[in-house]
Amino acid sequence: MARIAYLEDGIPVIRPINFTVAGDGVVVWTVPGRHGAAVAGQTVAVEVDQIDPDSHSGWTVLLTGQATTVSDIDELVAAVDVPRLPWVSMRNDQVIRVEIDRISGLRLAPAPSK
Repeated sequence: MARIAYLEDGIPVIRPINFTVAGDGVVVWTVPGRHGAAVAGQTVAVEVDQIDPDSHSGWTVLLTGQATTVSDIDELVAAVDVPRLPWVSMRNDQVIRVEIDRISGLRLAPAPSK
């Protein structure tokens, strides 16, 4: 699962997203008007994780960087060609690019046996 964190009217907001890694950044698809206007020009955080609910083991990665709305036709065409499974059955075709400034991660060890 992946999430994007940003400020909306000065209040922190975290939303699930569809994304892919593209070059030195992350491309995010969202509903037009929902996140795009809010995140354009902001430094945002993108968090991706996978956790095994039984062992409580897994990993998490946090990326931070500047978000921009993608308007270049070549970048938009490339983004449309990437397979994705939307979280919701809504129009999900606004594209945002996050240039990665920082990246950190953490491996989560299995929970101790009882």
